[in-house]
This record gives sequence, C-alpha cells and structure tokens, in this order.
Amino acid sequence: METDTNLKNIILSIINAGIDAAKPSKLMRDKINYSGGVLSIDDESHDLNNYDKVYVIGFGKISAAMALEIENILGPRISDGLVITNSTDHSELDIIKVRIGDHPILDDKVIIASREILDICSKATQKDLVICLISGGGSALFELLPEEIKLKDMQELTKLLLHSGASIDEINKVRKCFSSVKNGGLLKFIHPAECVSLIISDVVGDHIESIASSPTFYDTTSFKRAYEILQFYHLLEKVPVNISEFLLYGLRNESEESKATSSYKSCLSNIIIGRNYESLLAAEETAKQYQLNTIILSRKIQGEARDVAKVFGAIIDEISERNIPVPKPACIIAGGETTVTVKGQGIGGRNQELALSTLISLKESKSKFAFASCGSDGIDGVTSAAGGYVDYKMWEVINNKKIFPNEYLINNDSFHFLKAVNGLIHISPGQTNVMDIMIGIIN
Repeated sequence: METDTNLKNIILSIINAGIDAAKPSKLMRDKINYSGGVLSIDDESHDLNNYDKVYVIGFGKISAAMALEIENILGPRISDGLVITNSTDHSELDIIKVRIGDHPILDDKVIIASREILDICSKATQKDLVICLISGGGSALFELLPEEIKLKDMQELTKLLLHSGASIDEINKVRKCFSSVKNGGLLKFIHPAECVSLIISDVVGDHIESIASSPTFYDTTSFKRAYEILQFYHLLEKVPVNISEFLLYGLRNESEESKATSSYKSCLSNIIIGRNYESLLAAEETAKQYQLNTIILSRKIQGEARDVAKVFGAIIDEISERNIPVPKPACIIAGGETTVTVKGQGIGGRNQELALSTLISLKESKSKFAFASCGSDGIDGVTSAAGGYVDYKMWEVINNKKIFPNEYLINNDSFHFLKAVNGLIHISPGQTNVMDIMIGIIN
C-alpha cells in the first residue's frame, strides 16, 4: 500500500467505487432486459405483448435516474408516466414527466404531483401494466393525506420524528398510519391494472415494508405500533391535535382498516434491484487494488452515531494493536444508517457526526488510521456535505487551532468541526441512494 499521506484520496476512491456500483444506469442495465416484447427482471419475466398500455410512475431521490433508464429500455412502449424527485439535476426525458418536491419534509409540490400520479393510475385498466419505480426518499416525495390530516400536521410530525433519534424503519411505521397511499395504499388506485415495482433499497435489511413506506406492499403495520413508537420517543404530547385524534380513531378501528387495505395486496410484484451490499462489494474490490487486507463488517450498521463510533474506534484499535479481525494494512468496510438525537443548535448529519465521534473515540490511540462515512445519495442532514472524513493527523491541526471536538459534538455541530479540519466530503447528489458507506483504513 502507498504511504499514509494519501489516505483521504484512497478512501474517497473506495467510496466512489461503491456509489458507482449502485447507480441506476448500472443496476438496471445489468438486471433488466427487454427483447421480443418480454421484460425480464432478474429471474422474473413479464410479456408486455399481453398488455394494451404500459404506464410508469415513481418517487424517490433517484426516481428520475431510474425513469431515464426504463425509458431507454422500453422506449415508445411506455404510454405515459410521471416521477417525483428532489433533484433538479437530471437528464431530460422524452415520455416520462418529472416533478420536483422537497425532502425530507413533505411539501405542497409533492401533494400536487402525487395527484398527477394517481390520475395516471386511474387511467389504467385491467389490460394495462403499471411499472412503479421506488427509491429512498419516497416517503416524503409521494403522499395523499387523509382528509382529517393537514399538510402542516404531517410536516410537524415528520420534524418531531427526525429529531427524536428514531430509526427510518420506525419513522415509516408511523408515517404509514397517516397516509392513503403508503402501506399498500397505492394499489387501490392502480387496481384493476397489474403492477410491477422496481425498488432500490435504502433501508437496513432491505425490508420492502420499510422502503418508501411500502406503497405497493401491505404489511401488518398498526396504529398500536405507531402509538408505541411515539410514546417511546416522548412525542405523544407534542404531536398536532389532528394527528393525535386520528391516531386514537385508528386504534379503535384497527381491524377494519387492515382488512380494507390488505384486499389489494395480491396485485403486484416487488423486485429489489439495488441494495447497499452491492456497493460494499465494489468498495472491497477497489480497496484490494490498493493492497489492503479487507473485511466487510456488516451491511446493517444502525444505532446512535456517537455510540456506533465507539465500536468503530475499538475495531480500529484492535487491528492496530493485534491485527484482529484483519491484519494491517487493513480496510474495514460497512454499510447501514445511523441516527442522531438532536439536542444542540449546530448543523450536521449522521455521517458527519459518526466521523467526528470516531475521531474523538481514538484520541488516546496510537493507531495510524483514517475513517470516513458518507451518504450514498450525496446528502447528509441539512448540509451541503455528503459525509465526513477524519484521520490520526488531524489531532495536530486540532491542537494548533485550539479546537475542542467534544464541544462541537455536544452541540450537534459536526459540519463546522469538519469544515475547520478539512474533513467534509462532497459528492454529486442524486447518483444513487443505498444508505451510507463507512470505510476505515489502518496502516
């Protein structure tokens, strides 16, 4: 391996390899084939000759990129389509329309665009096929609220959940209870047409019921579970009155609601075509090109960022001192999605806070290390950065500039700390969205 003066460039190269492997352009060209009117996706085939029209709908951070690829594959076989994304940086499409909304907080632009999608669904008959393109961020980028719930109610609920430390799985379990299209609800608008959903996963474990709050998949999510989550994070007394009343009504009528939604659950096929693990494998392959001994620790990293950092710090120290679980020069690779309970007034994101916390955990270490955590979607929190990078040499900068890392951590201000030590990671947003990529190098 090269000298440690180039650690940052090496880590960024490894991360970029992981991101490239999960771009829709690669995933969809590798896994989807269209020949003789037959659409093949992995091991599943659909003869489009049996359908009059094919409609394409979608939502999520990379739905426009997915739409471009499905347009390239199917071309004029697509009758109409519309996707909703939060990225203005996308290619022009010939058939499928693109609408822009905000993320992670639902806005009125998404509400309007979602009705356009439902209008397309209403045109589909039992002789038609609807292809639904789903990616991370879809929970905020597609919505039809019940009449009792106002937009401002949902916005306030989402803000409370995002700052509570709840996982994305927990957040989506709550969201489903206050939506007419989540948790399989979209299927009643698509019915009687058939539906195939192509999904790029951004959740730990790749559980379909969690991705974009599963608009085309029904599970047993309940108002009782939503109540328990809100109670656990001490939010029951903070949610808007309309949310509280709707929740209590749902608790009293749970069984009837479940029957009504589940009656449409047999209308489709859900196919995951991209996931975090593919990024980790590509990252590992690139790390080996730098003559690093590699190990993929997990694709299911989750928990409070500052707690997870202590585990990464311990592993880095163990490799440095004892060459366990992999000998030096080593590269540890992981994926997942941590959380941050926001108590301070600073700005940052889960990846930046993870990087800062890992550096703090190794303050007394003699390890020659570098560590980075990066959102594959190019976005970390409400900052301009995608993640954060730290290494053992930063302590000299910190001491010279009289910077106090713990003060930044207490204030949830990882962005400004990393900016001060040249540790911010910037990548183009909207390339993919398969959770986070975490890389550590130990010399």
